[in-house]
Amino acid sequence: MADRYFLPELQAGRHVLPAPLSRHLGRVLRLRPGARLRFFDGKGGEAWGEILGFAPEGAEVLLDPPSVAVPEPVRELTLAFSPPKGKRMERCLAHGTELGIGRFQVLRFERTQGWAVPRRIPDRWKRILESAAGQCGRAVLPELPPPREFGDFIEDWADSGRECWFGERGGERLESRAGSEPLCCLIGPEGGLTERERDLCRAKGIRPLDLGPHVLRVETAVLAAAALLRHLRPAPPCP
Repeated sequence: MADRYFLPELQAGRHVLPAPLSRHLGRVLRLRPGARLRFFDGKGGEAWGEILGFAPEGAEVLLDPPSVAVPEPVRELTLAFSPPKGKRMERCLAHGTELGIGRFQVLRFERTQGWAVPRRIPDRWKRILESAAGQCGRAVLPELPPPREFGDFIEDWADSGRECWFGERGGERLESRAGSEPLCCLIGPEGGLTERERDLCRAKGIRPLDLGPHVLRVETAVLAAAALLRHLRPAPPCP
């Protein structure tokens, strides 16, 4: 059972929960009126609530006044990658959220399959972020902006002067260091970045980052990069 559940608006008083969450609480967890749960809004707020009852339109809860959760460290970590298929993409989002990634940017590379990049972000992907944040205790939801072309994204990122790497076997090994500047790592599709894309990265000052000695599947590379970004920019202890 998750400790916390996403509710976009937290205001003290009665609320009817969304149908999917209501079904989960009533049919899967078999909760009854009187059960108390924690809710979070993905923007730093939390509130306890009590289930008043279940109706066809959804479960009704009575929310306590919300409070500000422990703020997340100012460590903007971005993973920009070619999405793998189906459950593999869902694992990237869920486990990357647990590792503290602040933004997941879906990119279309030269070798990205046409079906891989949706025209808009699927609602299911958003629900996965909400569920993962609730499970792991994050107060703020990661960002999931619309998909972009690889070239456009690195042009904008490089122009901003922020640090960025691309995952590459045999790349640089970097040491952990303090700071709050944004960090980004690019992960290409199966087959990796093309030589033209590598040259474009180097021309923009984007360096190769070593993800280990072996060839990795996309979802493995994404999580390896997430762990390295967190190591390179560790979060300070919670107060």
